[in-house]
Amino acid sequence: SIFRMVITPPPPARAFDVAVLGATGFTGRLACQYLAATYSSNVRWLIAGRSKSRLAALKESIGLEDSSVRLVDCYDDEALE
Repeated sequence: SIFRMVITPPPPARAFDVAVLGATGFTGRLACQYLAATYSSNVRWLIAGRSKSRLAALKESIGLEDSSVRLVDCYDDEALE
């Protein structure tokens, strides 16, 4: 037969559906507030940014779990993975 079946593995499972990088900035904070109000139980999402104290304050204000926060340096390729 000229047809072959190609089986590809499924993509790797991701821990989160959405990541908001720059979450403590003006636009990032708005995005986080929208996600918290609209998709809090349906979407697995995290906040990420450079300032640990600002991320902690945002996490408290929108009620995220500790596992949903990442301290990230945008110039560190490994941190962005």
